[in-house]
Amino acid sequence: STPFGLLSASLNVSRLTADAAPRNVLYFELQRTLSELNGLFTHFQDYVQVVDDVLTDEQHHTFLVRWNLFQFKLDQASRYLSFADFNHSMAFVFSAQHDVTALHELIHTAGRRLEHTLRCEPPPAAMSFGDYVGWSVVASPVFVIVGSIVWQWRRSKG
Repeated sequence: STPFGLLSASLNVSRLTADAAPRNVLYFELQRTLSELNGLFTHFQDYVQVVDDVLTDEQHHTFLVRWNLFQFKLDQASRYLSFADFNHSMAFVFSAQHDVTALHELIHTAGRRLEHTLRCEPPPAAMSFGDYVGWSVVASPVFVIVGSIVWQWRRSKG
């Protein structure tokens, strides 16, 4: 029942087994491409910016063209993979990797224009005389009430 070894009923490998090797290589390359793409849209999160806000109009147009090409190439790779045409599918995946690299370069070029700014906020003001008076007006009745409750409790105990 096994396709390999001395107990095999046939010398040929099944199509499913033969397709597994190139399919796994293709999935590996596709996963590597998508993992490179993963951080592209969160690249400017430290700057509290999104990609659209950082790109100039020309860069935005180039980004959209590259992005659309990337999506087309992934669709074509998926299409050829469904036909078990691994060579064409791998060519589209490698071409999509080229587009991801170009998108990263475009994002890094746009990111060179950003700068960190440091804003110093004024320190909290020290408590003024009015603050002390306000707190004493609020705290005095509380202390009187708590003190009388404790005094009555001690008196009832003993």
